Amino acid sequence: MRNNQLHIILAEPSPIIQAGIIDLLSKSGMQIKWYEADSLTEIQRLIRMEAINLAIINPHLVLNLEKNLQLIRGEDENVKWIALVYAAYDAQLLGMFDATIHINDSVETVSSLIHRSVADDKMEESTSRQPLSDREIDVLKLLVTGFSNKEIADKLAISTYTVISHRKNITQKTGIKSVSGLTIFAVVKGIITLNNVSE
Repeated sequence: MRNNQLHIILAEPSPIIQAGIIDLLSKSGMQIKWYEADSLTEIQRLIRMEAINLAIINPHLVLNLEKNLQLIRGEDENVKWIALVYAAYDAQLLGMFDATIHINDSVETVSSLIHRSVADDKMEESTSRQPLSDREIDVLKLLVTGFSNKEIADKLAISTYTVISHRKNITQKTGIKSVSGLTIFAVVKGIITLNNVSE
């Protein structure tokens, strides 16, 4: 959350419902920057470009696209996913979301849910973000410059299994799963330079 402002994607095809949610939550006193999306592809693009806290989605947009949703969720585990429900949906589909908002929920209920989601996220961040070890940094440098697990293992004289273990630790500590995301992380943290990336 930047400057106590929430960055929320709202993916709702009905302009009336969309306008109502934005208006009601704006009156609740929360500082929100809204991003509108009409597809999972657009949601994915926004998550890659912006520091999104929450995605509020009509589950209809992900019907028959559950695998795509899982992949997008895996790209940034810090984003909380909330289903905006006003029709009957399969429990398995709704189970893919962190929480649900029902169309007849009060503003206080929705505000409270959003605050809890962000508070949980901050709690996880403060408890799980540990610094990378020297060996994890070595693995990260080679990973983001294009080396495979086997090549990293050979260069560092460790087993492939150990490389995989280091990669899991890096993902857990940074909260980033994709190599492109780890590359940005490494550049921002000064672990590598842009020259390393382009080599």
